[in-house]
Amino acid sequence: MRILAVFCAVLLCMYCAIGIAQAQGSLLMQQLEILDPTLSASVVASQQSGECIAIPFETWQTPAGSVACSAWGTSLGTAVAADGTVIRWFEDNQGSDPACPVLQRNAVRVLVTRPGGIAREAVRVYTFRGFTCGASDCGTRFSGTARVIYDVTNGVLFIDRVLTLSDCATSQYLADDRGVVAVAGFPSLLDVILSYQPPAILSFKVPVHPEGLPGVNSFSVYSGNARKASDLSLAVPVQCSLPTGRAPIPGETLTVLDPLPDPIVGQGRYYVATPSFQGQRRAGQIQIDGVLRGRNVATLPMCQ
Repeated sequence: MRILAVFCAVLLCMYCAIGIAQAQGSLLMQQLEILDPTLSASVVASQQSGECIAIPFETWQTPAGSVACSAWGTSLGTAVAADGTVIRWFEDNQGSDPACPVLQRNAVRVLVTRPGGIAREAVRVYTFRGFTCGASDCGTRFSGTARVIYDVTNGVLFIDRVLTLSDCATSQYLADDRGVVAVAGFPSLLDVILSYQPPAILSFKVPVHPEGLPGVNSFSVYSGNARKASDLSLAVPVQCSLPTGRAPIPGETLTVLDPLPDPIVGQGRYYVATPSFQGQRRAGQIQIDGVLRGRNVATLPMCQ
């Protein structure tokens, strides 16, 4: 069995790692549906969790915590991702919610049209809805706002949420929160993300600015022992000067045939695609003492 590890230019794991720990109990993650399995949502900041800190910030009428937990986006907008994917969001309502017929439901809905022209709903963020409903009782009422900002560089959709939970029958307040949710997984301007298709095909999509470079003349793909991934001098070339005879085009998918045999049992292999531009080479980033830094490519074997 191959064990594939990939080095990327920008790590979005910060959103994933924070979010998975907080998502399960966070009010900000309730009534938020991820309909595209390639996307993932996580909480970036929550007022109730005490994460909304603005220092130094001179407080006037607006509380500092509200500023730190706000994205101040829009409920109607359009953005274009790095690969040409069109992202649209708008506020919509339905007169009677099938799950709670005594109430309507409102939501900010995010539609994604990827290259190829097919639009699909990817994210739905409810701003008004009843749940735990009975035949004539709406049970618990969920209400609030959702405002969206898209980060085209990192391929992250930020959703500013202000939420209130109350009892329908008594209007008794139950809970509230405000904060920011990040939906990651959209194409970015920087990431070089390798995918593996058995038995031996590697592929990746060309970013606009691979690893932050202004452009790219070619890519080279290397492989190495996963146990020694920190030492680039031990990497071996898999494919050089990709694509052949021309510069890569942002948004295109490049494919590499991997000639290496499967690792032996107990061993793993990593792959890394290194972009080159006007004499500069990069090979992803590494975290040292909590700080992301570019990996040292000086020891990386030349690829010819």
